This record gives sequence, structure tokens and C-alpha cells, in this order.
Amino acid sequence: MQKIMKIITDYRIGIHARNIPFLSVGSDLFTAFYDTPNTINFDQTSFNANHRGIWLENCPDAQVQENIISKSNPSTPSGTFTVEGIFHTLGARGLINWNVINQLPVPIHIRDDCSDTELHCNDINNDTDPGLGVLLTSAVLPDQGTSTNPWNNRWFGYDNTTLFGVNTDAPGTPFDWFYNTGNAAFNPNPGIGTAVAISTSATGITCAVEVAPDDPDRDVRYAAIAEDSLLFADHEDEFIYKSKQYLFEQIYADTSLLTKYTSKDSTFSSFYSDITNTNIGIFNRVDSLIVAGNLAAALTLNSSISDTNQIEANLKTVNSILISKVLVDSSLSSTDSTALESIATADPLIAGKAVYMAKAILFKEVHYDLPSLRIFDEVFKHEISELKIASFQIIPNPANEKCEILFEALNNDFVLELRNGVGQVLYHEKLPSHSLKFELPLLGYKPGFYMISINDGMNGFQSRKLIIVR
Repeated sequence: MQKIMKIITDYRIGIHARNIPFLSVGSDLFTAFYDTPNTINFDQTSFNANHRGIWLENCPDAQVQENIISKSNPSTPSGTFTVEGIFHTLGARGLINWNVINQLPVPIHIRDDCSDTELHCNDINNDTDPGLGVLLTSAVLPDQGTSTNPWNNRWFGYDNTTLFGVNTDAPGTPFDWFYNTGNAAFNPNPGIGTAVAISTSATGITCAVEVAPDDPDRDVRYAAIAEDSLLFADHEDEFIYKSKQYLFEQIYADTSLLTKYTSKDSTFSSFYSDITNTNIGIFNRVDSLIVAGNLAAALTLNSSISDTNQIEANLKTVNSILISKVLVDSSLSSTDSTALESIATADPLIAGKAVYMAKAILFKEVHYDLPSLRIFDEVFKHEISELKIASFQIIPNPANEKCEILFEALNNDFVLELRNGVGQVLYHEKLPSHSLKFELPLLGYKPGFYMISINDGMNGFQSRKLIIVR
């Protein structure tokens, strides 16, 4: 779990994370960092690029709590660019809680399948600088709150005629947004689209730093997936596939979901058994083999898959390059690079999570368009080139309890990361320029193949394979 507590002013991107599960950004109940939020402020006189306060891509189980994100300068972004407070895309079971967001064009942006992600007690203040409130782009979200327990987000400066608290620029799954009628600020005032405001007289939750989102009722939340009765207004085939993939992964991680002693138990058991033998289940086994370090078996199994859609074709391609090249320190061929580039710049709404894996391999940043709002006219791309530094060494390698990383000629501050075989960041540390060595603890990590990378955020990166043995 990562915790980041900083004052960040006038950076284009405040905090950016990709492929990191169980990330904590801001306050956290279990550490000394509790009640120490990030403060991110945009004070530029001009915005000639896209700016984001907190940007999470494919970060399941993320918690973003008690952060303050503001735009203190009244200047507006030029041309096709925008400023977003929290951008959460393809992140299931997230918790966006108790944040304060002031005067941003897009305070909160939810994109793609964010199943079971909850928004609690956020204050969105746009009383002097109109914004889009909570923007939904083909978003998959659960009902926000219940009739007996609304989650008490507040909007200031919004109404239901010209400024809407919840906006939809591409339809996703319809859901209800419950709010307390006792305070006008609780009303989300949604525009036409995905969210439906439901009023209730219930007081709702007490706002505070929380542990995790609520556990959903299995039958209420997932029965439509298990019964294959889901309907989507847009990208139906892709979202049905992702929903099945999500539920399968939930049951794989917690098989108690199969037995809740209700009439639906047999439905969920049949679903899990059936999906285990589809490509979704096979890809899951490929991931397990990679994490275990059994690369030969992972490559053989991955190669045996006959893809049935673009999501699977992309994942098969990225897995093949990851296993046969990245994890064995082999250089990418021009064919590999071209394939990764094509996938990294595809829209993950239809291309799947392989997009984020390809971007991680290439260390590539991509901004996608918001079509209905016409904020962007085309995809804006920013690439990071090869790091102009001497190589670093990992000693010993293979390693057991710890290893030392020796650096040379590092002229800028840089970030060191440890990733597992499927690209998830397990360890993240910012180091000062001219650092000569760093001791990396390895206890708690399973035996297998890992990647250590260094990235100065300006000129690029280098990476090396690490083998952990027990």
C-alpha cells in the first residue's frame, strides 16, 4: 500500500499511479499519516496542456481520502485542454472519500468499469468557476448510497438548469444516487444520462476517514452478471465481458462468495465453473504462472489461447511480449514496439486492461478524448525517452531477504519501483539525485521474477530483472 502526503503546486500532474492495487492516496487509518492530506493547487496563468491532480489508471481497491485539490487562478484552460481534480479510470472497489475540490473544470472524472467504487462526503466547490461536477464517461458504478444511508457528497454552485452536479458524456450503467433532502448541497442535480437522483430523509453517514468501501450484497450486486442479464447503453459486448471478468476475479480471490445460503448459490457456482474454462479463466492462470516465476508454462498457456475479441487479442499480445522479452531482459524488437504502441494508444473502453500494461512497459502517458464535451479534439500523446544515465546494478541477484541497488551518474531526483510479473507496482520510493545505493527489502514477496525500474520523470527510465528465491 502506498501513502503520499505532499504539498504540490503548479505541476501538470500532481499524483499519477498505474496498475497499483490497494493504493492509498491521502489519509489512512492504519499509519501515522492519518489526517495528513495532500494539498494540490493549480495557480498557473495559462493551461496549455492537460492537468490532473490525482490520476489513477487500473488501480483496484484504491482509497483517495481527505485530499484538497484547488485551482486558485481564475484563468481557464486554452483550446482543447482541461484541468481535472480526481481522474479514476478502470478501478474497481475504490473509495473516493472526504476530498475537497475547488474551482476545477472537471472536479471528479470516473471512466470505464469502476465496479463497487464509492464516493463519500466529497465537497465540490464551483461557486465562482463553473465546472462539470462528477463527470461519467462510460462509467460502471454501483448505486451511490441507499435510501437509509446516503453518502453525503456536497455540491456548491450547481443547480438543475444550467450547471449539473453529475454529468454524463458517454452512457454507462444506470445507477441511483441517494441524497439527503435536509440540505440543498447534498442534491447531485444530475444532467440527462447515467445517474438518477433519489431523495431520502435519512441523515446518512458521518464523514470521516474510512477503512474500505461497503461490502456489497452478493445477490443484489452481482446476480445480473452471473445470470448474463446485464444491459449496457454503450460498448455492450466489452462491458459484459469486463463484468464477467470482474466477478470471476472476485470469486477467485474470495470463494466464500459462492456460498451465501440463498437461492442464487447454484447460479454463482455454475457461473464460476463455466468461466473457469473460458479465456477469462485461462488468462487468470497465465497471471498466476507469471507471478510464480514459471515463465515457460505461462508462455505456453498464453500461446494456446484463441482470442475471441479485441480485449483478449490485446492481452495475449502484451502477455507474450512481457513473458518472452521484458521479464528475461531481452530487447524489444521493432515489431514488439509497434504492437505495444498500437495497444497503448487504444481506448481502454474497448481495448481492455492490456492498454495499461502496454503503457507501463513503454512508460507512456496518453490522454483520451471526451467526445461529447469536445474538451479534446484528438488523443494527446506524451512519450518518455530512454534515460540518459549509466546502468544500475542489483546485488545479489537472485536475492532472498534484501538486495542492494547501486547507481551511477544520476543527475536528477528519481523514482525507484519494484513490479511483479504482470506489471503491478509493489514498491515505490523517491530518491534524491546523486544517490549511490539503496537497500530494497524483499521479505513478504513470493519467489519469482520481478522488475526494478528507475524513472526521473523527465528523460525516461531503465529497468532490470530481479529474481527472488526462498
